[in-house]
Amino acid sequence: MTREKNQVLSVSQAARELGIAPGTLRTLTDLGRIQCERAHNNDRVFDPKVIAAEKLRRQKKRQLQEEDRSRAAEAQRISSIQLISERSKKPS
Repeated sequence: MTREKNQVLSVSQAARELGIAPGTLRTLTDLGRIQCERAHNNDRVFDPKVIAAEKLRRQKKRQLQEEDRSRAAEAQRISSIQLISERSKKPS
């Protein structure tokens, strides 16, 4: 490995930064979703830039999901209003 030890994150440090369990991080590296390197003792180590990029990606994904939920809730609200309006127009 070409980086010095203080320039990499351990599995636990990287997992804490991402807000996930270390086992989940190991699985993601095994699947090739997050890149890691191996230290001289074969431990996984992570480039802080890779972890920062993954953290940003996850934040953007959560933001998009929240926006989707808001749009769906607004569409449901509009649909309910339209239904109530249609029902009130029908003669009884």
